[in-house]
Amino acid sequence: MEVTIQSTLGDGASGRLTVATDPTQTVDSLIAAFCIDKNIQQKSEYALKSKDDNILHVSRTLGTCGINSGDVLYLTSAESLASRIRCNQWWVLAAVCLMIGGTGITIISIVKVQGDSPITEYAVVLDAGSTHTSAFVYSWPALKNNGTGEVTQVSTSGRDHTKCPSLSSYGDNPKQAGTALKPCVDTYIAPHIPEASYHKTRVFLGATAGMRLLDEVDHNASEQIFQSVRSMIADYHFLLENPTKQIRIISGREEGTYAWVTVNHLKNSFRVNKNSKWQDLMSFFDGSTQETLGAMDMGGASTQLSFVPAHPDQLPRNYTSDIVIYGEKYDLYSNSFLCYGKVEAERQMRAVLVEEMNGTMVLNPCGPLGKSTTYSYADVFEAPCTKGPHALRAWGRESTLSKSTWNKNTTFRFVGTSNSTACARQVTKLFNFTSCSWPHHSCSFNGKYIPHLNGQYLAFSTFFYVVDFLNLTKNNKEGTFSLPQFEYAIKDFCSKNWTQMKDIPIAPEYADQLELYCFDAHYVHTILTKGYNFTKENWHTISFKGDVNGKTIGWALGFMLNATNSISSEPNTPAFSLGVFIALVILFIIFLAIAIGFACFAHETRGSGNQYKRMTEYGSV
Repeated sequence: MEVTIQSTLGDGASGRLTVATDPTQTVDSLIAAFCIDKNIQQKSEYALKSKDDNILHVSRTLGTCGINSGDVLYLTSAESLASRIRCNQWWVLAAVCLMIGGTGITIISIVKVQGDSPITEYAVVLDAGSTHTSAFVYSWPALKNNGTGEVTQVSTSGRDHTKCPSLSSYGDNPKQAGTALKPCVDTYIAPHIPEASYHKTRVFLGATAGMRLLDEVDHNASEQIFQSVRSMIADYHFLLENPTKQIRIISGREEGTYAWVTVNHLKNSFRVNKNSKWQDLMSFFDGSTQETLGAMDMGGASTQLSFVPAHPDQLPRNYTSDIVIYGEKYDLYSNSFLCYGKVEAERQMRAVLVEEMNGTMVLNPCGPLGKSTTYSYADVFEAPCTKGPHALRAWGRESTLSKSTWNKNTTFRFVGTSNSTACARQVTKLFNFTSCSWPHHSCSFNGKYIPHLNGQYLAFSTFFYVVDFLNLTKNNKEGTFSLPQFEYAIKDFCSKNWTQMKDIPIAPEYADQLELYCFDAHYVHTILTKGYNFTKENWHTISFKGDVNGKTIGWALGFMLNATNSISSEPNTPAFSLGVFIALVILFIIFLAIAIGFACFAHETRGSGNQYKRMTEYGSV
């Protein structure tokens, strides 16, 4: 058999030789034959490798090594092999150091950034209105901007009357109010707050006009309602530092002011980054000022108007509301008209109609022809806004019955006539637009002061629900339309009889409101035009909105923003200090430097080992 030996060594040991041998010969005999042929001294470090790069043991026979005739073997040295092994080891060490350094820097950077991120605070606001309670969960970074948290809405209950009922409706059963509100907490609050944050999550409940009225009529029932709610909230281990201040009645002026804050926060009217010198410099050169919007809200028992007038320094003290948001102070005109909410206005209209008709069958020009609705004596007359001090303050009169035979068991049937013109006249009777003791006749209605309108306005809640029902805001992102459009829509709807009206699509939970929309539309129109003095010329300054970018408009968000001013910022607790972070970065950079050093050394070692390249099988000497 013939075996070819090709040397990968340099100097005189290079070359190629074909040796005639047999399978019983040893590997060492082939090395000796090559050295004799090349006239060189055989060295102990010489070795033969197969074409698979396997080292052949010098004492083994060619047969046991699997060498066949025609095979090519390669002469090398143990020193060269060791050098290659050492080179590979340097590359492995370089890779390990590179992995340690790169991974270490990445991990500590992520931990440092996440550790330095502001802690998220949570809080809950419950808007206890006259028709239902609205629940809101808010969050904000603990590090605040000029003292005010940058609050975002996490969740809301919307207008869920079933799980979130009105607290004022529990006047006859006050101790059950907390139990009744529990499904609201279980559904819309608890699941949206990390349980680990319950103990530091503040809960605020602000009761508005419905509870204001109940509190004056039956203060004991009002207190029992609040105590029941406080006990229920405490069961969740939420943070109640001062229960009587966190769960209470808010004033009408507070309600209007916080609604104004909400509107302007959602519309980005506040300069949130007031500490930005660049922004201040740009404002100085372009002369720009940040305009705020007025807010118009209407609930079931009251309506609010708040805006920054052109001359806030001229505001009467009892119509002024001061508030600091993001470090800037605002002087607002803010007024709440108690009893002028949608539900109480409807009740007052029915009381006036009964007095005028002086009978139990009452023609209702605001109701649809072909539809009659029965109300009890209590529904019409047994309410704080139709009798007592509130009625006197709001309407200037108490509703009285001329027939002594009428009592609390009497019922009244209201028969609709679909008479839009007569309905408008009936609505106007609810207001006193003539009495005004303020200079320049600066009154809204019932002698209440109002400054000249200034700027843009956003109308929401009932204002929006009414115009939205009349299709005036459909496919209209700006929520604007002309006053003639509004008046035409009112006239068109109010002229419909019940057969025509009941075919109008409406959500089942609001079906009982369908016959009331004619009155509601005229009522909104009258307040805006005759009460707030909007005309055809400035009507375009009103935008009617149900939400802003999916966020609910109401007083709750404004209340929360203001509350963050008094909530201390919780300092971050980073995973490690800046000094430790720098030390770790330096350590891992050293690992990267070592990796580069190992790689360079391995490259040099590989280069020196490749000075003597393996000769090809053909064309070698």
